[in-house]
Amino acid sequence: MKVQASSPQDNQPSNTNSTDNNNNNNNQLPSMDEHVMRSMDWDSIMKELELDDDSTPNPLKTEFTTTDSAIGPLYAVDSNLPGFPDQIQPSDFDSSDAYQNQTTGYGFTSLDSVDNGGGFDFVEDLIRVVDCVESDELQLAQVILSRLNQRLRSPAGRPLQRAAFYFKEALGSLLTGSNRNQTRLLSSWTEIVQKIRAVKEFSSISPIPLFSHFTANQAILDSLNSQTSSSPFVHVVDFDVGFGGQYASLMREIAEKSISSGFLRVTAVVAEECAVETRLVKENLTQFAAEMKIRFQIEFVLMKTFEMLSFKAIRFVDGERTVVLISPAIFRRLSGIAEFVTNLRRVSPKVVV
Repeated sequence: MKVQASSPQDNQPSNTNSTDNNNNNNNQLPSMDEHVMRSMDWDSIMKELELDDDSTPNPLKTEFTTTDSAIGPLYAVDSNLPGFPDQIQPSDFDSSDAYQNQTTGYGFTSLDSVDNGGGFDFVEDLIRVVDCVESDELQLAQVILSRLNQRLRSPAGRPLQRAAFYFKEALGSLLTGSNRNQTRLLSSWTEIVQKIRAVKEFSSISPIPLFSHFTANQAILDSLNSQTSSSPFVHVVDFDVGFGGQYASLMREIAEKSISSGFLRVTAVVAEECAVETRLVKENLTQFAAEMKIRFQIEFVLMKTFEMLSFKAIRFVDGERTVVLISPAIFRRLSGIAEFVTNLRRVSPKVVV
């Protein structure tokens, strides 16, 4: 049996189908090539297929090489700029050596090294005093302060020593009243003059003192307007008399609104170190009241006396209007605010400012 050999014409349909498939595959190649270029490592794929040949040029590599060389000049580095190391080590940023000698130049060395040489260990004593005051261990605080008085005898030395001296003096004043400083203040008229100047300067730049004095005087005058008597009798209990300048304007207003001579009595509760100032206040106000033809009387009660006796330390007279001028400083000195308010209600003041 003879088998007829197939002719080229017989295989033509098959070639046609193959050609169509090749055309379809060729139409899909650009998209696949683009996908491979974007998401695969082309060199590794060629090595796995053992199709890599270093002798033949790689068009893909040539394309990227050309692109890199073309982009390079656009981002050329300026030759004038300093170069950076290829790798930065953490040890390059170690600042311990750079700042090791700077901390000692300002006198703020570690307290341990100074304490060994008899230096700033008094800072710990100051902290102990504060802790004792907060825990109400006043006797232990005074013992530590007595030791500090031997070490810090004057505001001399380094800034920290001078600051510690004044801090120690403030703590001593808080605990014992600092009798030594009181004697120095009582014998110094120069400091009183400087204080008067400071009060005037503060009043010239701040409206608070003048506004508070005006408000208090206006409240007193409003209470006097309701009185039917021709001569006002008013008793002012003042916890912040200062230098008494606010009473000059008050007496002037009373003199202008009264037909006959009025009577003004002031009881000022003052601190112990203000004894010299009270003499000055009394002389000035008494002289001004004589010029205004107003009967005037002023008395002073020490703060310690008021702390023990409260309003019983103040003399009250029947028939006079009582006005109480309260200062925030009084609440820092008193142990109980509720007791102070209760005793204030017993006085029955007409006005409380």
